[in-house]
Amino acid sequence: MLVDSALAHRVNVFAWVEGDMIHVEGKFSGGKKVKAGKIAVMDPQGIELLSGRTDDQGKFSFKIPKRTDLRIVLIAGQGHQGEWTLRADEIKELPLETARKSSLEEAGQPEGEKATSITSTDDGTAAPETAIRPEELEAIIETVLDKKLKPITRMLADLRQQGPTARDIIAGIGYIFGLVGVAAYVHSRKKKE
Repeated sequence: MLVDSALAHRVNVFAWVEGDMIHVEGKFSGGKKVKAGKIAVMDPQGIELLSGRTDDQGKFSFKIPKRTDLRIVLIAGQGHQGEWTLRADEIKELPLETARKSSLEEAGQPEGEKATSITSTDDGTAAPETAIRPEELEAIIETVLDKKLKPITRMLADLRQQGPTARDIIAGIGYIFGLVGVAAYVHSRKKKE
């Protein structure tokens, strides 16, 4: 019984990257959110880069501190702990705005200006065409994909939370048989009296 009760409070942690932010969610195995749980973010050498606490929804967000593997540890009190590792290749180098600014600076244009060229339409009139650099296009596509994939990422986080194991089910059935046995014993004792 002690082992089963200890497993009932396991902490599930899930983290994902969105733009220049990392989002973390923490839940107990029953689905209850980890409120005010301590988050520690460490690099591969175990050096703590930042820390914080989860909110009432079990969430914590922070700017990417460093483009390296990040070990995110959630401590929920009373020895309950979970962790998640984000690999460096999951972390983007630049968010969209930074990528756009740097690509414009490389082209020698102020941030507010756009490169334009003139193309002719089918009817012979001239129409301005806005040119987008490949780096800008890649950053835009990544941002849109992040936005579209966010619900799927959340569903995967929920699926990662494991339900009862076969051991838990067998233990539950054993408890039921035990209670039925005790009830039958009490019932037979009452009949004899």
